[in-house]
Amino acid sequence: DLQRTPEHAAHGAVINAVIQMLIDPDNDLIEVFPAIPATWWADGVKFTDIAVKGAVLVDGEIKGNSITINMANTHSVSTTRDLRVWLPSGTTELFESPPGTVVANGYATLSVMMPANSNQDYLFVLPFHYCAEYLPSDINRDCYVDIRDFAILAENWLRGISQQKY
Repeated sequence: DLQRTPEHAAHGAVINAVIQMLIDPDNDLIEVFPAIPATWWADGVKFTDIAVKGAVLVDGEIKGNSITINMANTHSVSTTRDLRVWLPSGTTELFESPPGTVVANGYATLSVMMPANSNQDYLFVLPFHYCAEYLPSDINRDCYVDIRDFAILAENWLRGISQQKY
């Protein structure tokens, strides 16, 4: 509609772009977090009820070192879909994942069978806490400089230093 202001179309384009950063809703493969910025890994991100092909609603959340995906099959027949979750660069294994998960090429992939009108949760736990940037004093790499880092420093204070007298 050319009578409306251009901002209406621009807002729709922004919403569409953000959804496609969170999930690819048009693919037969359910691809979650395919294009999120590194800072979203550190800060956490969550979305709910995004509809994908086949009458499936998807929720996703990144919090700390955990990725939680919930899929609801709202259709009256069962369906089998492949779920693919983007992982941070360099991830080659997961601390915890659903049985049958394959980690390769930066993704965790899982074939899931969803009964009719069902809801299923999938938890993927990274072996590390992801931060967009670590501070040098974040010794345990949990994205916070706190008493735990100080305890590691205190435990290792003066280790490896020669005790020779001059």
